[in-house]
Amino acid sequence: MKIENKITEFLLYLEKNSEKDFSRWLTGVNIFEILGITSAEIRHSRVLAWLLDPRESHKLEDKFFKKILMKVFDNNLSFATIKPTEIILKDFSKAEVYRESKNNIDVLYTNKEHRINLIIENKTFTSDHDNQLRKYRKFIENSYVGYRNIYIFI
Repeated sequence: MKIENKITEFLLYLEKNSEKDFSRWLTGVNIFEILGITSAEIRHSRVLAWLLDPRESHKLEDKFFKKILMKVFDNNLSFATIKPTEIILKDFSKAEVYRESKNNIDVLYTNKEHRINLIIENKTFTSDHDNQLRKYRKFIENSYVGYRNIYIFI
C-alpha cells in the first residue's frame, strides 16, 4: 500500500471518529417539530445556511461543511475532482453562503479560494418542479466557470 493511501486511510479514520463537535446537536430532539415548522422549507434552509457559514455564531467554523462532504463520501458518492484528504486538510473558512438569493437556489456555499461550490436544493413534501434543478445547474456552471460543484437534493 502506498504511503499516500495509508495517510488517507488514517485521516479518514480520525475524521470519522471526531464526533465531539456535533455531539451536543445529536440529542434525539427535533427542534423543527418543537417549533411546529417541520414543513417550513425556508426555515430549514436558513438553519442549513447558518451551519454552513464558517463565520457564524455557532463557532463550528468550516467543520459543518466538511462533515457534509464526508457524509457524501461515506455514502459511496465520489467526485473525480475532490478527494477526501483535500476536504480534511484544507481550510474552508473563507466561504460565502447565500440563501435564496443567487438565482433562487435554496443554499449556495461557495469558496473562491478552493473553487468549490455546494449547491443545496431543499424540498419538504414536494419534488422538483419547473425544471428548477436544471436551471440552477445552468446558472452555476455559467456563473462559476472552473469551479468544482457538488449538488445535493434534500
